[in-house]
Amino acid sequence: MTAPGIVKHHPANNDLRLEVERLRRQVALLENGDGDLPDQQYDSEYFDGNPTPDDLPMGERDLDYTNGDIYQGETLGDMRHGKGLHTCSNGDVYKGYWRLDKRHGRGMAVLANGMQYEGEWVEDMAHGKGKARYTNGGRYEGDFKKEHRWGWGLHIFPDGDRYEGQWVDDKIQGEGRHTFLDGSYYEGSWVAGERSVGVFVAGDRSWEYRGQWRGLERHGQGTLFQKGLSKYTGEWARDLQEGLGTCQYMDGTKHRREWAQDLQEGLGTCQYMDGTEYKGRWKGGLRHGRGAFTRPGGYAYDGDWAEDCPHGIGSCRYEGSWVKGVREGQGKCKYASGDVYDGAWSADMRAGLGSCNYENGDKYTGGWADDKRQGHGTCRFADGSKFSGQWEADAWVQSLADAAKSKLGGAGLVKAAAGSPATFSIKAKDELNNRRLCGGDTFNVRLEGPAAVDGSVEDYGDGTYTASYTACRAGPYTLSVTNGAAPLSLDPQQPAYHSQTPPAEHNPRRPRSECLSRC
Repeated sequence: MTAPGIVKHHPANNDLRLEVERLRRQVALLENGDGDLPDQQYDSEYFDGNPTPDDLPMGERDLDYTNGDIYQGETLGDMRHGKGLHTCSNGDVYKGYWRLDKRHGRGMAVLANGMQYEGEWVEDMAHGKGKARYTNGGRYEGDFKKEHRWGWGLHIFPDGDRYEGQWVDDKIQGEGRHTFLDGSYYEGSWVAGERSVGVFVAGDRSWEYRGQWRGLERHGQGTLFQKGLSKYTGEWARDLQEGLGTCQYMDGTKHRREWAQDLQEGLGTCQYMDGTEYKGRWKGGLRHGRGAFTRPGGYAYDGDWAEDCPHGIGSCRYEGSWVKGVREGQGKCKYASGDVYDGAWSADMRAGLGSCNYENGDKYTGGWADDKRQGHGTCRFADGSKFSGQWEADAWVQSLADAAKSKLGGAGLVKAAAGSPATFSIKAKDELNNRRLCGGDTFNVRLEGPAAVDGSVEDYGDGTYTASYTACRAGPYTLSVTNGAAPLSLDPQQPAYHSQTPPAEHNPRRPRSECLSRC
């Protein structure tokens, strides 16, 4: 702060400079008790002997100055002392307390240029607690020292920005917070009015930076948080990511590398959200130079890169054709899991016709799309079972049991004893003659003859079923097995079936009428 000083003017009498000094020394003697005056350069005409209280007249009077200034208030001799109003010829005004012709205590100065100060004064200088209003519209309230903002204070800038914190010699120094009109703020340490180490938070809270500064630029070590996007921790230069740093994105991708002007540069590592990883050199944010790339499942490439693509000399667990850095056409790849694929590729993924021998013993041959089994294909499982049909998103899609393909077998298809349960098996197959590998089919069993009998079917959940029925009346029967409305084909040599009354020796106590009555 430029001192809101008022140039002191002297009364119009003979050389008051010595008079003022004499009076000050007299006051000092009165305050400290009787004693000799120190050595001095005074004319002897001003006093003889030691001063007395009578030499210090106090009162209230007006003082007129040769330059047109006017003082109205309390005085001590010809000095302003106590409370008074001083009006300068240039328009400056001070109203407040004085001590020995200097502003001292509480007072308010209003300068002709519009600047104002109200607060504490010491030895003619703003010193202590005070408020200042500046010609540019800025305002300050806080500590002053020797006419400068010094200590703790709040400054409101003309544009509405606010700083509250420490000051040294009229400069922001120490700890403080600068809040901008849009709601953003910097809080931290300051050196000579410049940011040093602290946090800056954007007005919309979309990002914040914590770390070192040089002026208004991020410079040194720091961390940048971008809400919903990324977190970067590392070196900065001239407000840009420059040097070693790690950037982690919300999708899981993680970069650890050198940076230049906010772009990846030099050696570094990038871990992508899909589990792939690149370790090697970068240029302008792109993989460029020597590097190694791995992908879950075992694919790996180690070699030259150019403009983010494998280019030049390199080795890979893939043998086949490439187009602009991706596998395209026919090729064979061995995965870390032990799986081996041999077939067509498109856009770096298995697509088209191909076969894959799995580490667990399964083998698939057929269509692929987007690196998954898709379309028509055959899989021979390690347990010897086989499925040949449609696949979707790496899973086989099997239709319901086909009545014409499903098979029946067992003694219950030929004969049964009246009153005793009979059983036979159902082996379900789909329209492609694949054995059903799961249950859920609906089979109905019915006998027509001396009596109508509905059977029951037990589902084992693996495509096999057991049908059972009990006919209490003897005689010939016709058996039908349907899947929905479609009948299952029976052996043409056994078109009809009957139940027989068991021999008497096997059932001596049960008359036939009892069985008939139950049926």
